[in-house]
Amino acid sequence: MLLGPPLLIALAVASAAVVPNSRLGVRAGALPDPRPMAECAKAAPADAAVNARVDRTALGSWWRLVPVTDAGGTLTDWTLTVGASDARAATYTLPPASFVSGPDHGRLVIAEDDGARSAVRVLDVAGGCTRTLDLGAAIARRAVTDPGRDAVLVHLLDRNSRADLGIWRAPLDGADPVRILAPIPDAALWAAGISQVWATTLLTSSDGSRLAVQSCDPEACVTRILDLGTGDVLIIDGAHGGLVGFAGDRLVSMGACGGLPCEVLSWDLATGVPATLEAAAIGAAVSRDGRVVVAVSDTGAEAQALAIDASSGSRESLGVLDAGTVPLGGMSAVAGLETALDAVGLIRDLGQPVPLELGPRTTSPVTRPLETQP
Repeated sequence: MLLGPPLLIALAVASAAVVPNSRLGVRAGALPDPRPMAECAKAAPADAAVNARVDRTALGSWWRLVPVTDAGGTLTDWTLTVGASDARAATYTLPPASFVSGPDHGRLVIAEDDGARSAVRVLDVAGGCTRTLDLGAAIARRAVTDPGRDAVLVHLLDRNSRADLGIWRAPLDGADPVRILAPIPDAALWAAGISQVWATTLLTSSDGSRLAVQSCDPEACVTRILDLGTGDVLIIDGAHGGLVGFAGDRLVSMGACGGLPCEVLSWDLATGVPATLEAAAIGAAVSRDGRVVVAVSDTGAEAQALAIDASSGSRESLGVLDAGTVPLGGMSAVAGLETALDAVGLIRDLGQPVPLELGPRTTSPVTRPLETQP
């Protein structure tokens, strides 16, 4: 049993060698006038919670990673391109051991390690500036924004032993991080048939109430769902692949597949029991209002987009997607796009992500005959 392409990308990045003394900077010649990665002039106070409503200026913020390899095919760095609706794109270089998430309210979170120290940078896409957290000697392996708070959630490892240190909340004002989730118990890994974790993924619900922490080897995953309000933890150790997103009181993931097409599963967060939403999808995403969008293709030349209710399984046709275009799921290691509540991102083979607007919810399945042109 192997996992789908998004997780394989993450595993490849996790195993890449760290380049000593590398730092976040501008890739020379990528743009006529590239912007430097400067620190933001003013940081928000610790109690400055982010409003749950996304500001209009943040909609359309996007990023995309492209790997850079040497003649032997070894990953040497990443080219990160970021853009916003009211700012032209800028391009930067990231070292191999870097991970990007977001956007959330126009902010990206970049976890970066240079072989000696880690830092987490929160990049204001439109402003082109960062706030940087120094996490000392620990390795920051993954980081995401903490919705509704001026903080990030970070997965840390011990630098010497590579032992799991758990998940920490790090305020952006520089206050001391606080651990919110202990390392995954060995018993949970053994139950899933995992002897060593190769990659850990973090995913928050859009309302900021839950955090999914997925631990995987190349053949299996176990996912813990942390209620950020109560501290309660649900463990999902049934066969599943990469995370897609939260849809109300359900978690959506891909199946445990060796490639695409693959199942799309909907997990009941009260019981941990899954239901199959789609048997053979080539991509999936969840809108911020909780609708699951999948792409299915019989021929491989063009895909049909479907919006599915994660609880009832009812579905609505969204039309035909351009060839090579798939929904941008929550576990993507290569791109991100900030959309309205009733939209998801689409990713093409080349270029920046684009939105697919779903429109108002319907109570019964309908067919839209017009082709979707992302």
